[in-house]
Amino acid sequence: MKNKRCVFCEILKKEKDGPRFIWENDSFVAFAPWASVHPFEFWVSPKSHQSGLMDVSRTEIEDLAVALRVCLGGLRSLLNDPPYNFGFHIALNEENSNHYHWHLEVYPKLTIWAGFEKNTGMFINVVPPEDAAENLRETVRKEEKGL
Repeated sequence: MKNKRCVFCEILKKEKDGPRFIWENDSFVAFAPWASVHPFEFWVSPKSHQSGLMDVSRTEIEDLAVALRVCLGGLRSLLNDPPYNFGFHIALNEENSNHYHWHLEVYPKLTIWAGFEKNTGMFINVVPPEDAAENLRETVRKEEKGL
C-alpha cells in the first residue's frame, strides 16, 4: 500500500513472462509463487484487478472453471492425484479494494511439517518453484489438449 498500487497486479506483470509461469487463459494466470512454502504450490489470479469474488463476470466464472480443471488436472497427472488444500484470498473491506487483488492459492500436501517448521515458523520446500512450474507447465499443456 506504500505506493498506492496493487502489489498483486505488479506480481502478475512479472510472473506472466517469468520462469514460474504455468498457464493462462483469457481471464486468469496460474504461476508458482516466489519462495513458495509448499512443493508444487501454485496460485491462480485474475488478469484484471479485482478485490473480491463479487467482481467476477459470468465469462470469468467459466474461465476460472477451465483454469481449475486444467491446473488441478495437471497436478493430478504429475503427482498421482495428491491431496491438497486451497484458499481464496480476498480484500476484507472496501478500503483495501484498490490495493488487493483476489487470488486462489493451491497447497499440495506432499510433506509433513515437523519440529523445525512447527517450532521456527520457517518452512523447508524441497522443490524450487521454478522447477515445480516447469513440471506443471508440461502436464497442464497435456491436460488442456484433453479438454
